[in-house]
Amino acid sequence: MRNVVLTAALMCASIGAGNVAMAAGPLEFSGAKVALKKWRIGEAKGKFYMNFEVLAKLTAAVDAKALMTSKFVCKVGALEVVDTPLVLGGSKLKDMAPGQSTKLSMMGFGIRNAMDTKPNQCVVTLTASSGYGAKKQTTELASFCWTGKAVTVGACPK
Repeated sequence: MRNVVLTAALMCASIGAGNVAMAAGPLEFSGAKVALKKWRIGEAKGKFYMNFEVLAKLTAAVDAKALMTSKFVCKVGALEVVDTPLVLGGSKLKDMAPGQSTKLSMMGFGIRNAMDTKPNQCVVTLTASSGYGAKKQTTELASFCWTGKAVTVGACPK
């Protein structure tokens, strides 16, 4: 599987008139991998879930108060299903020095919301946010497209 490298912004956004402008930022992503699996236990037995992992390399300090989140949007036939799993490893970024890397991993479509059918494609989006209420700012860090065989940077083709 080829490595995907992307430089993205982490909390360098300015929000105005509904647009988010991203500045050159302190994260570089590589080695994105997707594993589609079937549950073997419980109420979701035989249904699908998705593991996603990517290596995040810090190129500059990050906002210690930023929260990294993920969103999976998968096409299952004519339907679109969405999950927002936790990003495991994201909290380590604030304690790392530039040049260090950590693996980020997410598991989408857990036992309670597993997919009945194998998806055609999925987009995994990583975001960072800081602040609360009216002062909350959210920045898209990266999007990855999985088409059943390969992972590429960006949105999936329509």
